Amino acid sequence: MMRNLILIHMESLNMLNYRFNREYFPHLCEIERNSLTFSNYFSSATSTLMVLSDLAYQGSYINETLRTLKWKRHGCVEENSLLDDLFDRGYGVTMLHYPSIQSKNGDIELNSFIGKRRYIKECVDNITYHNEILKILEQSKPFALWLCNFMSHMDFNMNIAADKSGMGRWMRGYEYLDQELAYIFDLLRERKLLENTTIILYGDHGDDIYSHGYHGGLTHAVEPYAQLIHTPMFVYDGRLQPETVSSVVSTVEIANIAKELLNMSDRCCKDWCFPSVGRRYAFSRNMFAVQKVRESFGKGYSVTDGQFLLLVNTKGMAMYEIKMDPTCQNNLLLFYKLESNGQLLKDEIYLGHHFRYLMDKKTFKELEEKFYELRDILRGKVAEIYQSGKCMERFYEMSFEEVQQPVVDFGADERKKWTQQNQFEVFATYFMGKRVVLYGAGDYGRFCYDQMKDSCDIVAWVDKNYKEHRNQYDCDIIAPETILIREFDLIYIAIMNDKIRQSVFDMLVGWGIEENLIVV
Repeated sequence: MMRNLILIHMESLNMLNYRFNREYFPHLCEIERNSLTFSNYFSSATSTLMVLSDLAYQGSYINETLRTLKWKRHGCVEENSLLDDLFDRGYGVTMLHYPSIQSKNGDIELNSFIGKRRYIKECVDNITYHNEILKILEQSKPFALWLCNFMSHMDFNMNIAADKSGMGRWMRGYEYLDQELAYIFDLLRERKLLENTTIILYGDHGDDIYSHGYHGGLTHAVEPYAQLIHTPMFVYDGRLQPETVSSVVSTVEIANIAKELLNMSDRCCKDWCFPSVGRRYAFSRNMFAVQKVRESFGKGYSVTDGQFLLLVNTKGMAMYEIKMDPTCQNNLLLFYKLESNGQLLKDEIYLGHHFRYLMDKKTFKELEEKFYELRDILRGKVAEIYQSGKCMERFYEMSFEEVQQPVVDFGADERKKWTQQNQFEVFATYFMGKRVVLYGAGDYGRFCYDQMKDSCDIVAWVDKNYKEHRNQYDCDIIAPETILIREFDLIYIAIMNDKIRQSVFDMLVGWGIEENLIVV
């Protein structure tokens, strides 16, 4: 008799929030007590749709050539996903999500995010979502059901708690998630399906509210620090005894774990040895390789062995001991100088009081050995990702040559200057030696002109209010339409406001300018 499978996506739930707020999760706590608990599960991305695709395609990185999540794929995906394989085996395969996210993410169905022939079915309301689940449970053949209820995402929780504050809605979203889990398990019990169903529950990522920088106000996920990617994962299967699995597990292994459990006979369940589990490292990232870096959404990659995590982004590297420091606040590389040859040299920092005992010679030796080990792995994995995105020439975006410096809180004027400098720096290498059209002559545009004029050829400086901005510095500011008669390599939209920047981008694309020539 073929077993049923349910995958349950627990939106925006990381391990820290689950452990610290157990009062919101009475049903999930009960599920955990009767399940395999993967205590070192790390999500492969801080983006929900990236996580879904990584799970479906077992980490084949099929989306790395996409500029953003909402842009159409050019060409089809050739390999089978988990859902394609299960469909071929005779399963009734369905993926549901609620609420509808088409308006936010464009053509996700056309992009084959979760299968060549399998698509995400959107539900417009909770009643429709529940009715679709009921239909699947009532079908005669075995089912593989993937449930993605995104109401615990901070952008959607207005639908369940409009009368509460933003923080209140965030808490209510978790309570709603827990109630939905109870609903699903109750349905399975009522229909006598629970004992013949394997259920895999996993979190996708947490949120980062200014612990690693303001990020232009972006708090939902961001870079792959441990508190974002260390999330709960449980397997409920009546044939298996509850226990804790401490091996490092990544999203890319969930598909194989599911297949092995579906193939496992009831006679051998006690001796199941987790064939897909036992990797030494888990890798994660927050953007596709082809996506251009932005200060408010800095591209970052990390690797962890379950104790240490090494992260690299455009500002350098940081390493954390995530058992003691699960929120990744103390960059251990700040105890060192990074030499030009890539070697760590212990800095002459005074270690007083408890640090004298914690940071002893053995610790420093361990940190150095672990750094070199993780750096080699991370550098190789990032290169693999950029190769799959066909953009190895942009590998320089990740700074493996320097150590990240601490985030400093500034006053309003200092923050403005810091933000402008930071925003410009993440793009500076794109402009070097190129013919550039600079779009925008406000405060930030004037800052960029001053920074760029000696390192690239500014063939035109344009602004829709060009008459008001004429004769800035030694360069005339002209009408945007003149771009169409200029020869250039890139256009940089030097505007800080997200909405205005996007409207300019849309206008330029509407004029027939290729998207990959526009830096936003």
